Amino acid sequence: MYDLAERLAKPRAVQPKHIIDPVAFGLALVLSPLLITAFTFWMLFIPVFALVFGGPIYLIVATPTLLWYLRHYPAEPTRIGVLALFAVFALLALALIAARFTPYRDTAEGFAFLLSFGVMFGPIWAGFFAILYNKWRRDFYVAPQTY
Repeated sequence: MYDLAERLAKPRAVQPKHIIDPVAFGLALVLSPLLITAFTFWMLFIPVFALVFGGPIYLIVATPTLLWYLRHYPAEPTRIGVLALFAVFALLALALIAARFTPYRDTAEGFAFLLSFGVMFGPIWAGFFAILYNKWRRDFYVAPQTY
């Protein structure tokens, strides 16, 4: 018989379910912003500036976020795009708080201005990352791990 009290007393730890293909991850992470910029640079060169200013922030924030996400969930472009949007909003909130409560007000406001472009480009880059990752992931890494 199922003992609810015993289950509540010993909660099961959530373990990672998926193995990440490191080659596909690295290539997709770096090439997704580059390819989106290459396809859209003709639009007033805004994507080129977004790549230059937002690329390093994207790499710094997206790498740990995507590593965590892909260990627990499959790479779905829509969900990863929404995750990127939330990550940009979190950074934007931190920048605005820093602008309000630190003496580096101008720097934090400038960072918040740059992040406003990240609201548009971050989800696009992250969604395209998921497409590339799924395309390049090898079959060895597809099956979930069993513990």
